[in-house]
Amino acid sequence: MIEREVGLQVLDADATACTLVFVPADPGDGMYQPLSALAVLAGLNGCGFTGVCECYLRPSVEDDKYWMGIGLKFTGVIPDTYWWGALASNVQYACDDDKDIRLDRAACEFTTVGELRASMIHAGTAGFEVGVAVWVSDPAGADPESPFTVMCRSAR
Repeated sequence: MIEREVGLQVLDADATACTLVFVPADPGDGMYQPLSALAVLAGLNGCGFTGVCECYLRPSVEDDKYWMGIGLKFTGVIPDTYWWGALASNVQYACDDDKDIRLDRAACEFTTVGELRASMIHAGTAGFEVGVAVWVSDPAGADPESPFTVMCRSAR
């Protein structure tokens, strides 16, 4: 895994992003963060994503929901909404057998990277080749280890 400069945010503010809404079974145990990140990585892997992913999150559960947002910059042809639907399906499938977390697909929505930056905390950036993280940049700040970058390193 190649380590990049901390705090790297390379996507344009108007880049397409989506908000993924997870429902943890037990918000007090903290497992919802790494499990959500792992589900996102499984979704990107299942779609064979190649490009850069910026991840954002709300660190706590609000109204029984945990929000994670991803903005993507694709290498090559930019896919249509069908691709994003397949990504959400893959993330949902990754949660199906997990008793600790599920994806509330109806609550997921398109947004922009700028909107993610305005409402969430940067949780790291990673470069992917055919669905596998090949480089990672931890977020800047007091707690640079995010569930996203930790999972990028360990899910190889």
